[in-house]
Amino acid sequence: MFLKQLLNVSFLVVTGSALPLTAEPEAGPRPLGRASGLILRPAQAKPVKSIPRCRPGPVANYLAADAERCWHEAPHGLWRTLRHELHYDVVVIEIEAESLRDADEIARRIVANLGDSGLPFNARRLRFREVMLYVQEASAPETSPVRRIRWTRTGGYESLTFDGSLRR
Repeated sequence: MFLKQLLNVSFLVVTGSALPLTAEPEAGPRPLGRASGLILRPAQAKPVKSIPRCRPGPVANYLAADAERCWHEAPHGLWRTLRHELHYDVVVIEIEAESLRDADEIARRIVANLGDSGLPFNARRLRFREVMLYVQEASAPETSPVRRIRWTRTGGYESLTFDGSLRR
C-alpha cells in the first residue's frame, strides 16, 4: 500500500497532474512509467454496483429522475443515464454502458420512449426534433471510444464513434 501511495505522489510530481494509478506486474501495452518492475496504468473506472437495478417492466420515462438512479438491462450488460440536457426541441443524453455493442439498442429504446405511448410507433409524434446519445463503456479508461447516436425526424439514426470522455 505504501508503494502505491509513493508511486501516486511521484507521478503527481513528475507530470503535474493527479491521476489515480494501479500497479501491475510488467506486462501489457502503453506503460506510463516504471518503478521496481511494475507498470503504472490509470485506474479503471468501474460501474458503481451500489446503484440498484431498475424495476423490471416498461419504463415510463427514461429522462425521469427515477430512471437515472438505476441500472437498466440490455442484451450485453447494464447501462444507465448519467445526465441529460434539453435545448428547445433537442435532447442530449450521456450514458454509461457495460458494452458499446448496446448503444444502438439503447438509442432505439429511448427514442421510442420519448414518443406518445398511446399511439402506434409510426403515428407517434416526438416532441423533440433531434435526440443525441453519447455512450461510453463504464469500465473504460477516461479517454476511450464514445459512440454518438443521433436521431432526427427526417434522417432517422446515424452513428459515429470517436475517442473522448464523458467524465467531467
